[in-house]
Amino acid sequence: MQRVLVVALSGGVDSAVSALLLKAVASAADCSLRAVFLRNWSLDPGDCVTDACPNAHRDFLDARATAKALNIPLSYLDLSREYWTRVFEPMVSSLERGYTPNPDVSCNKFIKFGALANFALRNPHGTSSSFASSTANSTFLANLQNEIRENLLRRNIVSLAKTQIAKEAPIANPIRSSSSLANAADYLVTGHYARILIDKQNDAHLLRAIDRVKDQSYFLSTLSKDIISRAIFPVGGMLKSEVKKLAADACDSGIDLHHVLTRRESMGICFVEPTEKFGDFIGRFIEHSSGDFVDLQGNFIAKHDGIAKYTVGQRARISGASQKLVLTIPSKKSQQLNFQPRWFVHSKDVNSGKIVVVPKKFVHFFLFVPLTVFQPSINDL
Repeated sequence: MQRVLVVALSGGVDSAVSALLLKAVASAADCSLRAVFLRNWSLDPGDCVTDACPNAHRDFLDARATAKALNIPLSYLDLSREYWTRVFEPMVSSLERGYTPNPDVSCNKFIKFGALANFALRNPHGTSSSFASSTANSTFLANLQNEIRENLLRRNIVSLAKTQIAKEAPIANPIRSSSSLANAADYLVTGHYARILIDKQNDAHLLRAIDRVKDQSYFLSTLSKDIISRAIFPVGGMLKSEVKKLAADACDSGIDLHHVLTRRESMGICFVEPTEKFGDFIGRFIEHSSGDFVDLQGNFIAKHDGIAKYTVGQRARISGASQKLVLTIPSKKSQQLNFQPRWFVHSKDVNSGKIVVVPKKFVHFFLFVPLTVFQPSINDL
């Protein structure tokens, strides 16, 4: 039975090239492609007006252009309500308690590989019913990875994709109803920089990407083995420079992906506009209270304008704050100098409103920890 792969198109180059890679090998791997654009953010959950968020509307237009260029049907799925309750509200609560949550980790677990998986995958909490056994799952993934790897080495991904597109009936309008995607897929595909290894026991393991600078395995680290075995990350074995080069080669060959090449790379949080500071944005939902910056001995350094605006390890820009430094020079008297160091957040105390900062004249000992402890949320137990 032919596998159905759903590619989550974000509008960027990574998901576009992921779709391009799969388009090239779809025939050899005996699979068909669908695409989905997720709308995750809205200040009014459930509001389906696409231009309510300028970023989301622009991303959707780019995702649609990618789907049309690659001749892949595209569905639009609004998960803003799920994002609000499973990601945003818990993030705000954590910030109020002095923690620094990572919404991208939660988004991957509860939205992309949570709500989307539950909606689009056949039997999302186990091996797809279309597979005879878990061995069939492992064999398919291994063959797919080999097809991608070998054709990248042969440098014929673009020519294969172009040939496949030419064989198909052109799709004038790629948009399809989201209902047509319900429980229709065997695998989810994203443009994450990570890799998956299926061992001899057919267990799935998450690995770091080849590109260690772009590696996103941390953001996928809370996914279960079951869902990892249903995920595909085509660009995980490539460098970012190679991904961009492949998109450029596609453009030169007549596959119009210019829109993803000219996009500015997204590095921020999806619900914060690039021109807005996170502290200002979160101030709409949290009442910022001023407090004191203090050093490790509790000495007053300066005032701050909101504890939720700062996170441990972050540089705290404290203008005019100086520190006394005693220099002892052999055969000379000790000299006391004042200098203005770069201050970094060591810890926060929500009850007192104090933020402990340490200077980083050099790498400060107290900014390092010898151990990281992972404790699952009570909701995961």
